[in-house]
Amino acid sequence: MSLEKNKAIVRRFIEEWNKRNFAALDELIAADYFDPSLQVRDLEAYKQLLTMVLKGFPDWHETIEDIIAEGDKVWVRYTATGTHAGEFHGLAPTGKKFTETGVLIWRIIDGKIAEKESAVYDQLDFLKQLGVIEPTEKGKKLFPEMTENIQFIPVNLHIHRSQLIDLNVEYMNWWLRGIEECFRTDLATLLSWSKKAVENKKQEYLTIEVEKLCSDPHGIYYLVELKGAIIGMGALRQLKKNIGEIKRMYIRPAYQGKGYGKALMQQLLQKAKEFGYHSVYLDTGRFMTTAHKLYHSFGFVEREEYPETEIPPQLRPQWLFMEKTL
Repeated sequence: MSLEKNKAIVRRFIEEWNKRNFAALDELIAADYFDPSLQVRDLEAYKQLLTMVLKGFPDWHETIEDIIAEGDKVWVRYTATGTHAGEFHGLAPTGKKFTETGVLIWRIIDGKIAEKESAVYDQLDFLKQLGVIEPTEKGKKLFPEMTENIQFIPVNLHIHRSQLIDLNVEYMNWWLRGIEECFRTDLATLLSWSKKAVENKKQEYLTIEVEKLCSDPHGIYYLVELKGAIIGMGALRQLKKNIGEIKRMYIRPAYQGKGYGKALMQQLLQKAKEFGYHSVYLDTGRFMTTAHKLYHSFGFVEREEYPETEIPPQLRPQWLFMEKTL
């Protein structure tokens, strides 16, 4: 289809959504519609999600500010407004109004919206407007940066691969330095591996393992963005039924100690609740002392190592395993 027709499909979808014309969705959206950020895998699930949104925000309205098409993709910069008049994700109605701006990327196949590839908006600001979270005066003085816009962007490997790999390289190198300091030897010696085996494992860590985290239908991988700069990352995956695991939580050194790690943890735990997890596990090296303070502040407690851990047996004596009940 032409680029103009693709844009027209998205325009009409937003118009019909604003009119609450759910019957038009069958014509505009593919039966196997996929939205990785919302864990939606078909049209019926998407209708259920939209119904839940309207229960919480009956007057939700979206306005297209800009729309661009290229290939099979359509980019939309939008403004959404509404009033929190009903229960939403377990939050009692506050009566607060909100204004949200963001960018959505949809993919069009055979004349229908087949996938939402990315959704970028400021969820923290959205919650602040609802009065669900509010920085204290002390917090504003200690962490003025937290009053700025921070965004949690669900990873799309087609768009974010290079940024995500850069962060994982930083995280891996920091992790390896901590191992060497803690054990007084390098990883190859510690694990009795050849240097080639270690390099192969590093590549697997940066490719296969990243792709697994990004494709978990019961998990999420976020990039943390501040004023257009990527400052960190964090992931949540399903460990087993009703239990999630936090992985690769990392804030770049220049931004550490400013409250961004705390905001990221809040986001991941909220997402764990949305997935229906009863508990969340994590593992952490004993040398990661700053992280321990953060985990304890959120109510994580130490537990025995869990069978699903990916930590090699040789490292476990210098590792902590933690759990939080949701």
